[in-house]
Amino acid sequence: MKKFIILPLISIFLLSGCSIIKNGSDLSGFIFRMNEKNEGYTLTENGFLYDSEKSEFYKYFILDEHELLLSFKSDEKGRLTEMNITTGCFLNESDFLLSFITDTLFCFINDSQITETLLNETDFYNSILTTKNETIKAKNGNTELLLDVTEIGTVITVYKDL
Repeated sequence: MKKFIILPLISIFLLSGCSIIKNGSDLSGFIFRMNEKNEGYTLTENGFLYDSEKSEFYKYFILDEHELLLSFKSDEKGRLTEMNITTGCFLNESDFLLSFITDTLFCFINDSQITETLLNETDFYNSILTTKNETIKAKNGNTELLLDVTEIGTVITVYKDL
């Protein structure tokens, strides 16, 4: 009889562990969601540089011959509170680059409805094609998206209050 009780409890414990990782606000949770979104990414925590004084993670990527810097700031509990995407090109130069960036936005914000609202409010897909002298901003709840598109590159910043 004890076997029939213990086996389901162990199964529930193991299955709930995946849910915690998937919905986590730390780097592991973000990477898990990215790999789940596109199996071709095969991201790992290895390769991210960590600055303990600033509580920041950094990683450089080369996607379709374009360089991209992905950086995060974390709070004292290790939760990611800010994401910055910096690239020296216009995002329309590579479909894969644009797809990667939108996936990072969805996976960092971790709420499809909020992400869609922010993308619509900033007119994201049109805004990334034109240089502007001002920052384009949108806020929804505790999440804010900022776009800076200049002649020398694009910077996308997302802030989350946890």
